[in-house]
Formats: sequence, structure tokens, C-alpha cells
Amino acid sequence: MEQLKEQSQTRFDPPPLISIVCDSELDLAEQSYRNFEQADIDSASGDCLLFLPSGSQLRNDALFMFAKEVTQGADCVYCDEDECGKNPLFKPDYSPQTLKSCNYIGGALLVSRDLFNRAGGKHYSTHDFALDMTRQAKKVSHIPRVLLRQIKRAPLMITPWRPKATTGMVSVILINTSGYEALKETLLSIEQVSVYDNYELVIADAAPYEKRLERLYVSLERNKAAIVYRCADPSNLAADANKATALAHGKFLLFMSAGTTPKSGDFMGVLMEMAAERGIGAAGGRLEYALGTLNSCGVVVGLFGGLFSLYEDRKIEPRDEYCSFFTDCIRNVSALRLDGLMVKRSIFDSLSGFDETLSRVGFAEEFCHRLQQRMLGVVYVPQAVLVVQSSERPTIPDAKNSERLMDVFRPMLVHGDPMFNPNLDYNCGAVQVAAEPISALTLHGDNGWWT
Repeated sequence: MEQLKEQSQTRFDPPPLISIVCDSELDLAEQSYRNFEQADIDSASGDCLLFLPSGSQLRNDALFMFAKEVTQGADCVYCDEDECGKNPLFKPDYSPQTLKSCNYIGGALLVSRDLFNRAGGKHYSTHDFALDMTRQAKKVSHIPRVLLRQIKRAPLMITPWRPKATTGMVSVILINTSGYEALKETLLSIEQVSVYDNYELVIADAAPYEKRLERLYVSLERNKAAIVYRCADPSNLAADANKATALAHGKFLLFMSAGTTPKSGDFMGVLMEMAAERGIGAAGGRLEYALGTLNSCGVVVGLFGGLFSLYEDRKIEPRDEYCSFFTDCIRNVSALRLDGLMVKRSIFDSLSGFDETLSRVGFAEEFCHRLQQRMLGVVYVPQAVLVVQSSERPTIPDAKNSERLMDVFRPMLVHGDPMFNPNLDYNCGAVQVAAEPISALTLHGDNGWWT
């Protein structure tokens, strides 16, 4: 009823003419928006071109919803879709790195005539077409509603990513809160596993005093194998990480906890390649526990009312379509965890590092939020795999940190994480369609966050 009321009260001046390009004839008699034509690409005369796969069906308000986005300045628009009323594909908002890895935009894509001509529109049923249009669009808009129905929609296919050979020194910032054994394990694993050798080690020592640990530090410093910063305040890990970073010389910074070990030999090179791309603020790897369960595939803001990852502590075999998309696909995400976080030194310094008011929890996620405020992407890269200690689980923040994080992430808690479709359930650790779309803040309230 609300949608019918909105349509009856909305007047477009002027209403854009939508040319529908589809290989099969469509039944459009019940469309509430009437300023359209069905034409082939050569005869289309519309202000916008809506490309649809053969055998498509549109909801009766679909053209109205597309026209509304156009009148609000969008020159490239896509929507959610399903398969004969089943198997819905609920998509994230526009995510350029995700789209490179997987054509999640799928079936229905509307582009303005100007964009189509400017981008040299060709091969309009291909992944490359979606990439070309979105890359040159002034505003890409996502309608988070199922407006397209197909008899059989194309499955999500992940495109293999072949990183280039990026060079530059990586400063590995190791934050040691766990002591001698954990640090030794990390140092040995980096030396034995990493195929990238242009790196330096900077250790932020926030661990309880151990005689053997101190001897290890002295040996590392004497042999110039590592720089050691002995933390003045081990309770403030954000400050410790900032001070350790000030001693680093690398072009790139990679943050790891003592006890975390690389599983993939090219983890440094893969993360560096992504972090080096124009428009990228930070890249982070896939985090697993030693038994193969997942620790993190990027953070969903508002999941269970906090900053958590999908499929956490789960074996992810067998993979369904959504599971593969979230765990195996290079994706734009709203935040990453500290372990495996790589960022250019120049970008880190330009943001004055981590927020030291968030002493132990959430400072990496808050840093990612500031990157996005500067229009810099935050990207999950599953090809870089690291194994974390089983004790490295999301920590519940104290009241002060919780209030601070609530202030930072409140807009996403109200309106939803843009990388997580609002039709999905914020109270489920695996991707599941919500019985009723509800925001994380509505679910958990001001006082229920992280409880």
C-alpha cells in the first residue's frame, strides 16, 4: 500500500523515456510507469536503456522504481532478482572491487543514453559491459528489492584474480600481547612461508615480561632482524601500534598479532597489490582458525548488533552460492579486522593512524570507516590466508569503547551496512533472508549493542 501511495503522489518532470532492450517480448501491460518502449539497441530512442535477459519478468512497479532513481541523479541502476519466485539474489550496494571479481549486478541494468554513448557501449550482455558502465557512471544506484524475475538466473561466477608484481618494502607491525611462544611461531612462519622477501619486522611489545622473550628481543635487535618498541602503556594497543609504526620504514604497513601465521606464501604480495591500487585505502586477508573454521571474511557492521564476520567459527563446506560469494570473492567491505590489515604508509599517516581513544577494541574497524569517509575502498582479499590463534576472538568492548563505536557506526546501524543487503538477517551468522527487513539498531537498541 505504501508503494502504491508513493507512486500515486510522485510526478516526474519530465518523465524519462525508458527503452527496454531484451531479446524476447515482455508482458508490460501492468506496469504502473507508462513512459517506456521496447526496442532493439539500434532503434531505441529513450533517455535511458534498460537491458534485460531473455525470458525476464518485471514487477509491476519496476519501471517506476528505475525512473525514480534516474530522476534522483543516477545514470546506472541495478536491482535484486530471483528465479521464478525462489532463490533470491540480494546484492550489495555498488562495490567496484567486488564487481571486478564477480558480476553480481546480474540481469537488469539501466544506463543513461549519455553514459552508454560515452562508455562506447558494446557487448551489453557481458561482465565487461557492467564494468565499463559502472566505472564511467556519475552515480550508480542499487534498488534493494526484487524487481526482476527470471526463469533461470545465471549463477554467481567468481573471476580468478591475477595480481601484478607490485614492489615496495612492507613493514610488518607485530603486536605481541601473547608472549614468547606466540611471537616465535609468527616469526618462524613468516620466514618459512612468505615468498615475498622485501619486508622488515617491527614488534610492539605489550606482553608480560619473560626473560626468554627479552633475550629474543635483544638478539633480534643485535642482528638487525627486527625493530622492537617496548610499549609504555600495554593496555592501549591502538597507541602501541601507532608508536611502532612511527619506527617503520616501509611503503606499506601490514598489521599482525603475535601468534598469527601465514597460510598462503604470497599473502604479502597479494595484499600489497590490492592496497597499491588507486582508490583503495586498505586490504585484508581471510582469517582462519587452526582447525580450518573461519575467523573473518570481512566485518559486517551490525551483525548480531556489533562488528562481526559472517560464517565465523564455521566450517564452510559445502559452499552454497551466498557462502562462496562472501568467503571466496574479492569484496568491498565496510570494515576489516586488525590481523592481516595492509595499508599504504602515506594513507595511514594522512589519517593520523589509529584512534587511540579506542584502546583495545574496534580501532582497526574505525580506521576503515575513516578511509571510506575519504572515498577510499576497504577490500577483503581471500587469496591472502592467515591463521589466527583460537583465543583471537572478537572482544566485547567496555562501556566507554562501546559508546564511542556506537557514535561512529550509528548511521550504518540505522540504515544498514551498504555491503550487506537490507533483506538479509542481521541476527544470523550465515547468510539468510530475513523474515522482515529490520535494521541492526532496531534489533538491538542503543543499550543492546554487543550484548
